[in-house]
Amino acid sequence: MIRWLCFFLLLGADLCSGQTRLMTYNAGLLDTIPLKEERRDYVSANVGHTDADIICLQEIWLASDVDLIVSFNQLQYPYSYSARHDLERNLLPPCANVSLAGVLFKILANGCTKKTNSGEQAKCILEKTGVMNLPQRCISCLAIAASGGFSPTKISKDCVLTSQGEVNLPGLLVLSKRPLLYPLVKYFLPFTKTTVKRGFIHFQDEYVGDIACTHLTPNLGTDYLEPNLRGLFNSYEDQHFFESVIMEKELSTAPRAVIMGDLNCGPRVSNTNVKEEFQFGYHQFLIAGYENPYIDRAGLCTYCLDNPLTMDQNQLTATTPANNVLDHVLLRGIRGTVVQRVFTEIIPGLSIPPSDHYGTETTVVNKGNEFQVEIKFNVPNQYKYTPWNIKRPKQEIGFNN
Repeated sequence: MIRWLCFFLLLGADLCSGQTRLMTYNAGLLDTIPLKEERRDYVSANVGHTDADIICLQEIWLASDVDLIVSFNQLQYPYSYSARHDLERNLLPPCANVSLAGVLFKILANGCTKKTNSGEQAKCILEKTGVMNLPQRCISCLAIAASGGFSPTKISKDCVLTSQGEVNLPGLLVLSKRPLLYPLVKYFLPFTKTTVKRGFIHFQDEYVGDIACTHLTPNLGTDYLEPNLRGLFNSYEDQHFFESVIMEKELSTAPRAVIMGDLNCGPRVSNTNVKEEFQFGYHQFLIAGYENPYIDRAGLCTYCLDNPLTMDQNQLTATTPANNVLDHVLLRGIRGTVVQRVFTEIIPGLSIPPSDHYGTETTVVNKGNEFQVEIKFNVPNQYKYTPWNIKRPKQEIGFNN
């Protein structure tokens, strides 16, 4: 009786029953989005303002940005993890490779930089320059450095002359007030070179359970431009669905599981004017028994038409502008209590928010603090989606080694 009284009175406060705040936020630290450095500094200084216990950040692509955010929040979040944490500090630059000179020459010789839009530029570079023959870290560094427009000076600064721009693949950073147990970075396609290496951080938390922080493939338009994946997928939606299946399988044996991050998918929410995005991938999570308290109780867009930075990104990818919920904290075997949308404010002195995304925060009940959590497997069969065109090589799917 006391337990339930405390729950209703405090509604998410960590006083009567132990609860944990989980936050996901895509910081958008790319040069395609204006004022990257100013936005990065603001995020670094304010990422803990909701007092979340565990934070999953996406699009922290550069090792230098990881170092800045971690050091700035060391007192509040003494535990952190990213791909950067596994690297030695004095590595060679990502593109310490003589082949890069030939690639840069072909970019200019084929007029790739003169194409009218970013999609045409990317297609030209991927098909006519041999860029995919470079090492993976160099490929990704070039993609990140050229995101705001092709600049030989910036490419040299970030990828060749120094290790300042050393990439943090797959762009994820976890901050925590508590120790991260058994953290590991895993990639969806570890043996295939791709323009951006997608994956997730899997760890355990003593009070919550298994947690995965991820950033799934977005809708980048109708032209599928990944050269080495065209034998596997015909579209970005196919690739996204594949990643959704991998995420669900990775945590399938955990009694308590959280998948959080920019999942680049979501349902239609009519009363908040939210449109669906990559719905087959999203319903794959529902079929697996995941629940989404944020959709049920708020349903406000996290990728929104009222955000000027979102409109800039829509123009870049040539996608149709819409209100979407792309940023999720999905729960299986865990009860969520309070949800909120975060990082919606305007940066003081600027006319923009900190990112093209808004974040979400969900408070969950810790282990041993409720009698039972029902796991629901009640999604209609029409949402089950298995694209027959996807060929899944066995060596790309295994993560046990």
